[in-house]
Parts: sequence; C-alpha cells; structure tokens
Amino acid sequence: MAIATARITQLKDHLRTWRRALHRCPEVGLELPETTAYLLEQLGAMGLAPRPVGRGFVVDLGPAPRVAWRVDMDALPIQEEGGAEYRSRRPGAMHACGHDAHMAVGLGLAWLCAAMAPPPSLRLIFQPDEEGQYGAVPMIEAGALEDVSALLGLHVGQLHEALGPGQFAIRTGAQMAAGDRFWATFRGVGTHGAQPHLGHDPLVAAAALVGALQTLRGREIRPGRLALITVGTLQAGSAPNIVPDQARLAGIVRTEHPEDRALLAGRMEEAARGTAQTYGVELDWLHLPTCAPVINHPAWARRGREAVLRLLGPDGLLELDSPSPTSDDVAFYLERVPGAYAFLGTNHPGKGITAPNHSPRFDLDEDQLWKAVAYGVEMLREGEWPELQTDYQL
Repeated sequence: MAIATARITQLKDHLRTWRRALHRCPEVGLELPETTAYLLEQLGAMGLAPRPVGRGFVVDLGPAPRVAWRVDMDALPIQEEGGAEYRSRRPGAMHACGHDAHMAVGLGLAWLCAAMAPPPSLRLIFQPDEEGQYGAVPMIEAGALEDVSALLGLHVGQLHEALGPGQFAIRTGAQMAAGDRFWATFRGVGTHGAQPHLGHDPLVAAAALVGALQTLRGREIRPGRLALITVGTLQAGSAPNIVPDQARLAGIVRTEHPEDRALLAGRMEEAARGTAQTYGVELDWLHLPTCAPVINHPAWARRGREAVLRLLGPDGLLELDSPSPTSDDVAFYLERVPGAYAFLGTNHPGKGITAPNHSPRFDLDEDQLWKAVAYGVEMLREGEWPELQTDYQL
C-alpha cells in the first residue's frame, strides 16, 4: 500500500498535537489516569480497541503472532523551566525524558497502520513507570508479550552526544547499560566542630567513600569497557560548627558486562564497610539491581540499520562504538523476545534545543518525530514507505 505525501503531512500535524497535549499533563509513576484517558480517547477515535494489561494497556492490529512496539507513558518529578505554551500544567511534574513524544509516536503508528489494508501484525504496549521500578516486569507478567514474536522501540533526546538532529543509532548487542542503585548511611557520634576528637565523624567517612568508589572503577575494570559509578546525593549536617551524627549518600552504577556488574557490586560493599571500620562509624548499606542492559538482537539490529539507510540514507545513521551509559526497562522485554531498541536525535542546536534528558529545560524538535513513525512502519512492512531514498544494504 503506497502512503501518499499528504498522509505524511497529516502525520506531522497529528504528532505535534498529540505530543503537546500529553506534555501539558505529565503524571509520575504507576497511576496515570489523565494520560491514559487521553490515549484511549485518541485510539478509540481511530476505531481501535485497547485492552488493559496490568497497570497499562495494549492495542493489537493484524493477526498473531505480532511484533510489539513498547511505549512508556510516565513523566518525572521535575519542575519544568521555560516558557513554551505547551509547558507542563502540573506543578512538580514534567515530561523531561521525552515519553510524551514516545506516546505521540505510538499514536502515529496506530493511526498509520490502522489505515493499511491489511494492517501489519502489531501490538502497541503502553507501559507506566519506566522511570521507577515497577513498569516493565509487571506488564510482562500480566501477559503483554503473549503472542509476540519480537519487540521494537525507540528513545528520543540526546542519549549519545554525537547524535545529530533526526539521526538514528541502532547497535548490535548492548545498546544501553545495566542500571543499579546504591545507598550508604554512615552513623557516627556527633560533637562540636571545635572538639572533633570527642565524636566519630560520619561525614568524613562518606567523603572518603566517594573517592574510593571512583578508584574502583578506574583500577578494577578493564580499560575501554563501559562502567561508571556516580554519587548523586550526599547529605549530612545542619550547621557549620557541628560534626553530624550521620551522613547519607546515594548513587547509580552503569555497566555493560555482567561480570563487571557483579564485581562492582561486591567491591563497592567491601569498600563501604572497610571505610566505616577505618573511621569508627556504623554503616547501613543497600545495593539494588534495577535494570538489565538493553541487548539488541543481531538480526533485528541489522534490519533496523537497513531501514534507516533506506529511509534517510547514510547520513541518517550514527554507528555507535559503545553502548549508551543510560538505562531503560525495555531491557526486560528484550530478555524474553528478540528485537531492537533505537535512538532518535531530537535535540537541535540551530533551534536552541540543547538541554539533555532529565533537565528541567528539556525539549525536543518535533519536526523529527515523523521519522520515528516511518522507521516503525518500515520495520513492520519493509519497502512500503514511499519516501525511501534507495535500497541501501549494510
């Protein structure tokens, strides 16, 4: 079925409308009533029949088995900055990671595929809480992958610094890192800052651990392998002249290889406990594995790269030499079925759109979103997009 250029123009207009409507009503976590209501209304207007699965829902087109496309719906607990007319209307919540665009792309795929005769075998999986810990796995356990043969998806923003506007990146193997979190609370004995010998300073212990953790990454992981430890919070004390009685720090670990992930988990705890003993303080330690690495199947990654080359030519594809250190719970779907997860660059310095994902000033170039839908259609029904430039092969 040929898709007329007029349909592409309509698609661009729809994507902008959908994305801005969803950007205005961000919701965080598992309960997304306003977001869900809007999506169900739009899908119903297309003649489609979504059905609930877990805390999210799915939409099926064509016969089983189907190729699934994952759509994450949740926002972040961030107060938006900037003066866009479509800015968040909910204080303390913002689509700062591009999930509003992901939902718009999902609607675009539904709209376009529903108009095909016959429609491709597609399942759209609308999932809450990607930013938390309870998104993907409960959806899978509730049956989101039943009769699914493969899974696709895409993330917008600037997940690699070399990604240009409208450019894709799809890597065979690890596309994104495993993500773990850790918390350490050092408990000491508080005292006056002029008499530190009368106490046991947990703040000094916490500061020492921050440095020790960076040494672990630099001295125990083979050079060239993706592994990082970032301490994002360090909280202690209430006055400049008092040694506090406790200090808390928390951070993230990102790794590509399972053996590095296991090594760092063990060595970080050893370092934390050794630091506590050295400084004479108590330690509460928690290390929480939160997300597996996103692994693209070789055949589907190749198919994705070839789809981009046919769609945009060689300038539309960035070849990644290493995974992105970001993480995403789409990994849990790809542990169960083959597939590929792609990046689409939606920053655009020429338009002043440069803020990274999770920034309170994050925005995206909406003119690039049609490419995400075109890519999805091309992956589902190769060669049926009329704007394809040529038949590139890798």
